[in-house]
Amino acid sequence: MGLLVRAGLFFAFLFTSQNADAICGDVTGDGNRSAVDALAVLKAATGQSVTLSCAGEGPSELRFYNDFNCNSGSQTSEASFNGYAFEADAGEISDYQSVDVDSIIDIVVDICGGEYNFPGPINLPPDRRITFYVALLDPDVYGEGRALFVLYDDGEPAGALTLGETDATPSSGIGYAFGDLVTR
Repeated sequence: MGLLVRAGLFFAFLFTSQNADAICGDVTGDGNRSAVDALAVLKAATGQSVTLSCAGEGPSELRFYNDFNCNSGSQTSEASFNGYAFEADAGEISDYQSVDVDSIIDIVVDICGGEYNFPGPINLPPDRRITFYVALLDPDVYGEGRALFVLYDDGEPAGALTLGETDATPSSGIGYAFGDLVTR
């Protein structure tokens, strides 16, 4: 089979397989991210019997970063999805919440009195600490009321920090940005 066809199958598999929904890298569960993991994904993509799994188990923990100072009204922004609710004052980050779902949908974020709706779904990896935020796009370039919903993997398992420990800004862990462009 040609290299181009195999690469196409590989990427098609990554974006459609139920086993590859989460971003974990270690699909063999041996605690390492290596060529062995890539080979396992390629074998699965070509129909060979291979079990793919993420090493982490359990729910992820999410927090909301509010980077907006409003000119008037409340300085608190709110975000909600799948029955979970988050709020953070201007320039602050909410506490982590355990989010025990595979994907988030129907995301609503209220920033400075403007409501942004993101339909989703956005798949969540298991057992990760994730900071999410909204990026408002330049209206001169993208049009009025355009925004991007971003998930940032803080680079650590969900249980890595002790209870009550928070950061003033998102950590410098490995970042993966996912987004959904919407118009308010």
